[in-house]
Amino acid sequence: MEPWQARLISEKTELSGKIQLLIKFLTSAKGADLSTEEQLLLNMQLNIMKSFEAVLCAGIAFYNLDKLGEK
Repeated sequence: MEPWQARLISEKTELSGKIQLLIKFLTSAKGADLSTEEQLLLNMQLNIMKSFEAVLCAGIAFYNLDKLGEK
């Protein structure tokens, strides 16, 4: 695997983990205690993170990197 391919997969994996942590926080009691403005900003951030995750997934699929482990 080329270094850029490993970075692409690594970046997607790390971002997916951060998305899950943010979702967990937003649905927690601490997340509910945030002001409406803070919740709005974090939800905007979450949506952008999910969009970027979709771009990374598309790149992984385009270069068939999702199939590397199947051979």
